[in-house]
Amino acid sequence: EQGSGRYWVLWSGTGADAFMVSEIEPRPKWSKRIGWPSYILQGLPPLYRFSHIYAQVEVDGHTFEDDYVLVLISNCQRYAGGFVTLSEDARIDDGFLEIWLFSGRGFLTMSRHAVQAMRGRLLKDPGVLLLKGEAVSVYTEPITPVQTDGDPAGSTPLHCSIKPAALQLLTPDSAPRTLFSQQGEKLITAK
Repeated sequence: EQGSGRYWVLWSGTGADAFMVSEIEPRPKWSKRIGWPSYILQGLPPLYRFSHIYAQVEVDGHTFEDDYVLVLISNCQRYAGGFVTLSEDARIDDGFLEIWLFSGRGFLTMSRHAVQAMRGRLLKDPGVLLLKGEAVSVYTEPITPVQTDGDPAGSTPLHCSIKPAALQLLTPDSAPRTLFSQQGEKLITAK
């Protein structure tokens, strides 16, 4: 849950992704028909203008301060429409948020982090810090846009906390078993 009372399932954040979302949303119909490539077509040009945010990030009482290109709060394994694996160890129902701090400034730093992410080497990137927690607050200078599950969601400060077992999900049998830490119940349908 975000501090404004907005609930989300996959991720929330501020920095480069929220800046991009704030620049391209609402997307025109042609863009939505194209799907994920439209995010690259429309989203890449604004990212050249984005440099960084200065943020104070509080996770379960511990504070981290730095220049960041992205502060991402995640509740799942994948990011960016499923194209980037953040963490194979993340579980939607484990009762913890994963807080990713991508330090640095500028488009080249964002690009380096993106390459490491696509290669599955985020944790080997010295500019990336992964934290786990139940509650996180992000304060930025200046105030910056926030996104939740890829949609505009106001601006900082951003406060998120986990709400364990607050949602029941219906997933197909084909869903990877590693998405969840607990075994789900079989849905019995009438024929």
